[in-house]
Amino acid sequence: MMILALPAIACPADAGEGWITGTVYESGGRLMGTLIPGDPIDGATVQATGSPHSTTTNSTGRYNITVPDGNITLQVSATGFNTKTSGTIIVKDNNTTAGQNFILEKPSGNLTGTVLDADDGKPISLAIISFPTGGIISPSAITNGSGVFVVAGLPVGALGMNLTVLPPYNSFNFTAQIRAGQNTTMNFLLRASSYVSVLVKDISGNPVPNATLVLGNYSGTADASGQVFIDIRPGAYEMAISAPGFLTVTQPVNISKGELAQFEATLTKAPAGTSGGTAAPFGGLLVALLVVAVGIAAAGALCFLLMRKGRKGPQAPLRPPQAMQQPQGAPPGPPTGPFPGAPPPPNPK
Repeated sequence: MMILALPAIACPADAGEGWITGTVYESGGRLMGTLIPGDPIDGATVQATGSPHSTTTNSTGRYNITVPDGNITLQVSATGFNTKTSGTIIVKDNNTTAGQNFILEKPSGNLTGTVLDADDGKPISLAIISFPTGGIISPSAITNGSGVFVVAGLPVGALGMNLTVLPPYNSFNFTAQIRAGQNTTMNFLLRASSYVSVLVKDISGNPVPNATLVLGNYSGTADASGQVFIDIRPGAYEMAISAPGFLTVTQPVNISKGELAQFEATLTKAPAGTSGGTAAPFGGLLVALLVVAVGIAAAGALCFLLMRKGRKGPQAPLRPPQAMQQPQGAPPGPPTGPFPGAPPPPNPK
């Protein structure tokens, strides 16, 4: 009987398998720099890198992929979104590794720039630059003390954005063209709104419609109520108000940044036979009244002096011409008489 010795042959063990599950979302924006999930993505592809194992998400964004046990890396892609790769996922034989969720972002870019005062170039802090339809949380930024802002993660394309500022500046909307993976720079110069409002009346207190207000290169026309209102840059101006048939009045004014300066002007009729002219400044009527009052007072004083000069007989002085001298070394006391012009003392009885 012959016995053959055969070499031992090791048969490979069957490779183990496991499962990975999770959900794929589109980005809902960033909160404090962290992505938050938005709507689920239907039809996203989930692929185990380096292997033929893959699957797609359902209408709720869920997936369940079968993979070999061991260290696995997943790559997730969807049309219109940036591809995302996971870290290492440890899969055990015949076990499910759950909760492997992904948030995919659309191609994006950044908007950077400054917000400054148009008149003095100073930075405007606390201005808010935002994209109001950017998702659950809109991408936004607030200018720092230097007026600088950076809005990150904006979707690609022409975006309608908002710039919100505190008074005396005005908020407004603008369009920014965002390109994938690039920084778009936009700098803003804002002018603080200053206004001048003048109520124009005649000497009887009636409104003067169509009166013209001029301050440097700025002008406006009064409405039916005599009110004229203009937007103006801050600074020093010579204000002039005119109307057909009235004398023009002028007034130097200094308009501050963000100020609403309000005035009331009274126009007087131009002399007969003239089309106009220039009157005193806004305070001219008050000055004229003061001049008349001073003239009346002066005339009254002159009449009083003339009446005193024409009065006969000696006049008692307003006070004694001199006081009696006290003897040397005597304590001071009230002055004694008689004083010139004073009546004689009564005779003792």
